Amino acid sequence: MKQTKKTIQKFNVLSARMGLFFKSPIFNATLVLCAALVGLSACDRELKEHPIPADMERRLEMKKDPTLQAKEITGTVSLDAALQDKVAAQTMLFIFARPKGVAGGPPLAVKRLRNVRLPYKFKIGPLDVMIPDTPFEGELDLTARLDSDGNAKASPGDIEGTLSTQAGTKDLSLVLNRQIPAPSAEKSQVTGVIDMGVDVASADFPQSAVLFLFARARGVERGPPLAVQRIAPVKFPFEFALGQQDAMMPGTLFEGKVTIIARLSMTGTAMPNPGDVEGYAAVTAGDAGLKITLDHVVPKEEP
Repeated sequence: MKQTKKTIQKFNVLSARMGLFFKSPIFNATLVLCAALVGLSACDRELKEHPIPADMERRLEMKKDPTLQAKEITGTVSLDAALQDKVAAQTMLFIFARPKGVAGGPPLAVKRLRNVRLPYKFKIGPLDVMIPDTPFEGELDLTARLDSDGNAKASPGDIEGTLSTQAGTKDLSLVLNRQIPAPSAEKSQVTGVIDMGVDVASADFPQSAVLFLFARARGVERGPPLAVQRIAPVKFPFEFALGQQDAMMPGTLFEGKVTIIARLSMTGTAMPNPGDVEGYAAVTAGDAGLKITLDHVVPKEEP
């Protein structure tokens, strides 16, 4: 009986000590360490089961290659003090490298950087080429552009700077010192006359009919048009001028090869409807003296 009481007393003391241990910081720390070890083991197993993609592994190796590092151009992009008040609230910095004297086509290499603070230290090199394995070498033209619409293409209001350099040049100073101006409306607009075709000239159109003029970049059939006009009331023949002043989106340039669509809408809506009459012309911004004939009737949809 005495032996049993002693055993019970020892058990109670041991239980009390164990309870204190479970509540102690040492026990908590032990639990955290065990969880971390289990997590590391799981991560290691996960990495073995899902290896790094080959292209990512290749880029990591390229970053360590001293030969490629030697070809990188480094420097600082800064803003001309005279243009400080011209910077938009939300901007993106593009840095392009092109072979010297090459103005068109894709750049050799490009960097796209969001919400940077100027002056900004940059580097651009073999890791940034547009087409893998294209050599980043020789004489290059470097352009930095502070862009307000996120589009890599230059738009009015963007601020840029350019200099010529050599692959491998370090500690350049590239100053953003030129704001891209809006194009002259007269030089970019398309002008001409719109008239009714012979087959539809005698049709009885409602007085509420509205003439819409749309311009789209050549080959683009979907999305918002490049420029648009709505004319009501309209009398034919109608002389028109469509250009930069009619651009749908701020910063969009009315330039290059475009398609002009003229549509006489019977319902007054911009979307084509059966009975509307259309005409088309493939032109280049700046063309004058065009003639667009409304000779195509939008057909009814078949049931």
